[in-house]
Amino acid sequence: MPRAKKTSAAELLEELRRDPALRDELLRLLGDGVATRADLGRVFDRLGEHATILERLVEAVSLQGRRLEELTLQVAEQGKRLEEHSRVLQEHSRRLEEHSRILEEHSRRLEELTQRLEEHSRRLEELGQRLEEHSRRLEELGRRLEELTLQVAEQGKRIEEQGKRIEEQGKRIEEQGKRIEEQGKRIEEQGRRIEEAFRRVEAMGARWGLHAESAFREGMRSVLAERFGARVERWEGFDDEGTVYGHPSPVELDLVVQDGEPLLIEVKSHVSRGDVAAFHRKARLYEQKTGKRAAKMMVSPSVEERAFQIAEKLGIEISTSLA
Repeated sequence: MPRAKKTSAAELLEELRRDPALRDELLRLLGDGVATRADLGRVFDRLGEHATILERLVEAVSLQGRRLEELTLQVAEQGKRLEEHSRVLQEHSRRLEEHSRILEEHSRRLEELTQRLEEHSRRLEELGQRLEEHSRRLEELGRRLEELTLQVAEQGKRIEEQGKRIEEQGKRIEEQGKRIEEQGKRIEEQGRRIEEAFRRVEAMGARWGLHAESAFREGMRSVLAERFGARVERWEGFDDEGTVYGHPSPVELDLVVQDGEPLLIEVKSHVSRGDVAAFHRKARLYEQKTGKRAAKMMVSPSVEERAFQIAEKLGIEISTSLA
C-alpha cells in the first residue's frame, strides 16, 4: 500500500473539525492513555488518506462545476426561448452549492447529482426535439402564410375587378335612372294631357249627356287622339289560363303608343278596388303575351279611396279631374 502524503498540523486540525468519527477515535486513544506512536501514525495515515480523497473530490467537484458552467453557457446561447430551462439550471446550481456544504455525504450526493444530470440531459434532449418540432411548425406556418398571402392578393384582384364591374353597372343604372326619369316626365305630361282631355270629356258629357260607359270610353279615345297626337289602339289577347276572369276568355285593353313607349289605359266612369285588380291582371297578361313592359294608368272621374291605395301598391297611376 503506498504511503499517504504527510499532513501538516493545520490540515490535521481542519480534518479533526470535519470528521467527527476521527475526532472521537483520537480522543478515545488519548483518554485511554494507550495511544502508541504506531496508533498515532495510523491516525495520521488515515488523515492523509482522507485529505487525498478530499482533494480528489474537490477536483472532481471542480471539474463537475466547470462542466456545469460550460453547460450553462451553452444553454444561455439558446436565448429567451429557454428561460424555463435556465431556471432549472439555476436550481441545479443552488443544489450543487448545497452539495458542496455537505461533503461528508459526498457519495450519496454525487449519485443524486449524476441522476439529476441524466434527467437534465434527458430534458435537454426533449427540449431539442421540441425545438425541432417548433421549427418544423414555424416552417409549415410560413408556407401557409405565403399561400394565404397569395390567396389574399388574388382575391384583392378579384375584388378590384368586381369593383370595376360594379362601377360600370352603377353607370348603367344611372343611365337607366335617367331614362326612367325621362319616361316619368313623359308619363306626367301624358297624365296632364289626359286630365285636360278629361275636362273636355266632362264638358262633352254636360253638353251631350254622355253617361253610358261605352259612350264615355269612346269619347275619351277620340279626345286622346285629338289632344296630343297619340295613337290609340285596341289590343286584344286571349287568356288561355283564365288568370284575368277566372276562366279562359278574350281580353281587351286600350293602348297608347307615343315615341315608341307603350302606355296601357283603362277608361271607366267609376273605379273600384276590384277594377284596379282586374286591370293589373290584364296588364300582366299583355306583358306576358308581348314580352314588353308598359306603364299603366286608369282614368276616371269617380274613384274609391281603397282603389287609390291598391293602385299605388301595384304601380298603377289613377288620374281624375272631377272639380
